[in-house]
Amino acid sequence: MHEFSQIHCLIDCLTDVFKDRLDQRPLYFGVWEESINIEDGKVSYYSIKSSYEWLINQFEFLYGKRIIEWFRYITLEDNYPILLGLAENCKRDNYSIIIMVDLFYLPYEKKNFNKNHCPHYIWINDFQAGQWHINDPYFGYRGTVTDEILRKAFYRKQMGSGFLVENLWEFKNPTSEKIIQLFKQSIILNSSSIGNSMLSLIKDIRLNSHCIENIRLLIASIEQLGVVINRKRSLLYAYTLVAEKVGNINGVEGFKAELNRLSSAWVSFGLIVMRKATKNDWEEIDNLEEKIVGLCKIEIEIKEILWGLYDLWENRTMTTQK
Repeated sequence: MHEFSQIHCLIDCLTDVFKDRLDQRPLYFGVWEESINIEDGKVSYYSIKSSYEWLINQFEFLYGKRIIEWFRYITLEDNYPILLGLAENCKRDNYSIIIMVDLFYLPYEKKNFNKNHCPHYIWINDFQAGQWHINDPYFGYRGTVTDEILRKAFYRKQMGSGFLVENLWEFKNPTSEKIIQLFKQSIILNSSSIGNSMLSLIKDIRLNSHCIENIRLLIASIEQLGVVINRKRSLLYAYTLVAEKVGNINGVEGFKAELNRLSSAWVSFGLIVMRKATKNDWEEIDNLEEKIVGLCKIEIEIKEILWGLYDLWENRTMTTQK
């Protein structure tokens, strides 16, 4: 399933829970449209105002049953005892618990441990003798952490979150009609969300005489860019799924190469911006706008390829039903 790792930590947890029971690729639909969030002068790949109601609804639409959001949005003090109670029944009742944690407290994630506070999702399948058995498909970790460590990680952020997946056998694979419908609802053909965000930041710098605050926001956005660009890789799941349906599986490598080209071009753009920041050289900023327009064009071309294949699949499906 995971031809690419590190796409979306919450959805990665859901797909790991189900493993090969379901085709989870449609669950990633729309992730490719996510962008940078700027709130109260802070830049991040996530939002403290985020709600995952869209994901809960999408899951139910696809697989016929809802996942449960068990976390109570009152105080975090009320939630850890709930987590302990759920953990007692993990094996007996055949369910998996997904929770939001702060990577600052998790020793296995070396990049952020004791360095950066980052919200992140993991899933739990057991709790014994003061040890939590955790699964982190985003970082490829399966192992244990102590109750003391998880308690700290769980409490740290005031935007905690938790989900429960019960009775895996009750979920069913989606129909072709549902997959096609969700794909067409989830894709914005003539646009790039991250490209639009970056263009807006660049234009603000140009129009406001290289305002220091606007430059700061741009640099902060570049620092978060990697997470957002990785989510473009979800387009590959959409491609492999439809390619299997229309008999175009030989095109996967070419499509993957286009995604890699898009990712590499964004990395190059980020390096250019950081070099400008180091030198405090914001002349010829129009060149940055031109580069973003080029990046948007690559993404739009990739989406058009996908749209054409889903159109073909839809037409064949309709013809078969007649």
